[in-house]
Amino acid sequence: METDEDWVDDAVMPLELRAKVLALKVCRNRCLAHASSETALEIAQPVIRMFSTVLQYEGAFSADARDSPKTKSRLRLQAATSLLHLTTVQKYVQEVAKHFVAIALTIQVTLMRIIYLVRL
Repeated sequence: METDEDWVDDAVMPLELRAKVLALKVCRNRCLAHASSETALEIAQPVIRMFSTVLQYEGAFSADARDSPKTKSRLRLQAATSLLHLTTVQKYVQEVAKHFVAIALTIQVTLMRIIYLVRL
């Protein structure tokens, strides 16, 4: 497993990648902030769809994206983590559960890569 090519540490993350990760976090936090409102699910559905798209395209926002493997790895992990955060809200659980397998696989592979790097 060649994880050095697939991962970038926080300290050396390019600004564009940092901005994309922060944008995903902002979307997640907006959903969490509106969790008690009547329109919570309406607000969250496009965000959940976006996160699942990032997982579906293995870290990209579209099928034809030309992002680096490092960028894709970080975005994939952030999307999966954000979806997990959204499951703390009962209103979002059923919607997020549709993407459970992709979330689980993403986090499992990422953890394996991190463990591999730590052992080096």
